[in-house]
Amino acid sequence: MTLYLDHFILDENIINTLHIWRNNDITRKYSKNKEFITYEKMKWILENVYFMCSLKPYLARVNNEPIGFIGFITNDNNDV
Repeated sequence: MTLYLDHFILDENIINTLHIWRNNDITRKYSKNKEFITYEKMKWILENVYFMCSLKPYLARVNNEPIGFIGFITNDNNDV
């Protein structure tokens, strides 16, 4: 088993995977915003929040299968 992190190009497959993960019942249960997020809203968030930050997001993969997302956001002009 090989675990690695990589930067990625945002494409429809990645957006779909992250959309499914975000709307999973367990994820929503522990999220600040528990509402269902549409595919279009998820795409907007990824493009305009995570990919606009100077610290680009990562995908965690095991044996080339995505297992997690690490993203950063800008808050008050500071990357966090």
